[in-house]
Amino acid sequence: MMELAEFQQFPYHAQTELIVCRGKGITPFLILQGVAGYRLLHGGDLHNHSHDSNNQVSSNKKLFQCIWQSSMPPKIKIRSWRFTQNFIPTQHNLYIKHVFATMLCLRCSSAAETTIHVIRDCVLTKDVRRSLVITWPEQCNEMDFKNWLAYLLGSHNAADCNLILIIIWALWYNRNIFYHAGFSRSFNWWVF
Repeated sequence: MMELAEFQQFPYHAQTELIVCRGKGITPFLILQGVAGYRLLHGGDLHNHSHDSNNQVSSNKKLFQCIWQSSMPPKIKIRSWRFTQNFIPTQHNLYIKHVFATMLCLRCSSAAETTIHVIRDCVLTKDVRRSLVITWPEQCNEMDFKNWLAYLLGSHNAADCNLILIIIWALWYNRNIFYHAGFSRSFNWWVF
């Protein structure tokens, strides 16, 4: 094991730290923590702190306020937030991590099971949405999940937003029943 002769931390930015490591007989290297390290890993510019536009930041703030200030139980709020961050074990996400050999939706086998597919595009999901009082815009099909949800919640009142969050949670719950127990709830179960 190599011993490091010198380990220094230099303040780089309020949200990041730049760590310079120098060892015997090795070339000095950098370790970036926090925002800067994340930005570099994802191909961004280390010095560009304005990667989100003001509209995107404002939209995200409104979306998260709508989720966290809703009167829903914590399990629905947390699941909704996890959806916006793509922190859920969809077939697509598990395929990327080499857990599954396929990324296709096991319920419909028509597309990759992504967050947006489970909540908006799957055949079962479309059948459920058609029977609901709340309309979900079809013109926003090109949006990613976070922007689509922000648009959807922003165009409804608080009571409807709560219902939308419940529906999203219930769709995920039904998907998990199918995957883990091998059956799906009947269509009549979905009609509230």
